[in-house]
Amino acid sequence: QLLPLLYTLQRSDLSAEQRKVLQVLERTFKCYITEDPAAGSLKEKLNDAEAKLAQARNTMNLGYTDVESGGPCGVVRWVGNSQNTLTLGIQQVLLVLLLSQHGSEVE
Repeated sequence: QLLPLLYTLQRSDLSAEQRKVLQVLERTFKCYITEDPAAGSLKEKLNDAEAKLAQARNTMNLGYTDVESGGPCGVVRWVGNSQNTLTLGIQQVLLVLLLSQHGSEVE
């Protein structure tokens, strides 16, 4: 991917905007080039570890214990949710807390 890009950057008929975009792509592609074999090996190990972590996260039972609507005798209810739903819920709770502490000062 990098070689065709480098050849294209040599063209004289590129607009300033095209050249700028291609230079950004060049810098991005160069970030992923690993010339040192030791660094390449380490990068491979990190990729494997990240894949295992992603697999573990995908099988996690995400949710929360709802103690407010648990009913009589303090019975609680497990509410399963996705990571996105939990994140949005946490953001809403934090916003309510922030507004309750600072009132109309928050913009």
